Amino acid sequence: MWNPIKITRSLYHLFTTYGETGIQGYNVDTIGEDRLDHVITLYRELRIPFTIHMVRKLRESENGRNVLWGRKYNDRKYVEEVVLKKLTDIDYLDSLAPNTVGAHYANLVRTFGLEDIYNLRYKPEERRESAFFGWQDEMRENTSRHFLLSHDIWHTLLRYDTSPIGEAMIQVYTSRFAKWWTPHIVGFGGTVKEIKKNKNLDVWKVYTEALRQSKQVDPSLGLLSPMALLEEDIEEVRARFNIPVPVEYAKYAAKYPDHVKLDTFHPEYRDVEWEMVKEEAI
Repeated sequence: MWNPIKITRSLYHLFTTYGETGIQGYNVDTIGEDRLDHVITLYRELRIPFTIHMVRKLRESENGRNVLWGRKYNDRKYVEEVVLKKLTDIDYLDSLAPNTVGAHYANLVRTFGLEDIYNLRYKPEERRESAFFGWQDEMRENTSRHFLLSHDIWHTLLRYDTSPIGEAMIQVYTSRFAKWWTPHIVGFGGTVKEIKKNKNLDVWKVYTEALRQSKQVDPSLGLLSPMALLEEDIEEVRARFNIPVPVEYAKYAAKYPDHVKLDTFHPEYRDVEWEMVKEEAI
């Protein structure tokens, strides 16, 4: 925690190569480590004081306590024997109708291994068994397990893809869902990096829109089991949790198609609201 070397390296990565580790350009598929490794390092190194507020807020709701204390759908054994298997069962996900959350999610996760991301979590063997540290490390393990597995469900619902700018916007929402400031640092850093790379300020509009819209979305979405919504109609879910179309992001995607992947959309599904915005932007 607060290792200056690790923090400096991660911040350097964040402001210079975020989302592009080991790859050339934007539209090359990457694995979990390339997408999240330096992010996870910042999460770990900056956990104090930023996680104190998160713990206080998660304790206020039943699902928050389930996430925090590893209960019910976030029990480690249940996650590894049921949740993880279902989220990686591409045959099952492909059997779902194109309008479902699960079908869109399958289109996203088939390009990389979900296990790679899950293995970045805080693990039981990293716990420090003591009266002071033991309970803290157990909560870290529980929350990292939930948020890592929910990450790509949020990509699917919020329409932000796995390009560098899409990943940065998901960090903005992660901060809202988790009541945690560290992802805000990641989202801001990723935005600055994209502005520098593309030499324009259009990315800033995408970022400020995400800040505004993330306040409108029902935060209880972030505390659901990652497999809770797989079989539901994606537009009904978006309406239920007040998820708007990211208009500035749609305009950005239309203007800079080489900067995005748009891998959160099912190829057989027409997202009418998104397409209307893109058509107006062209």
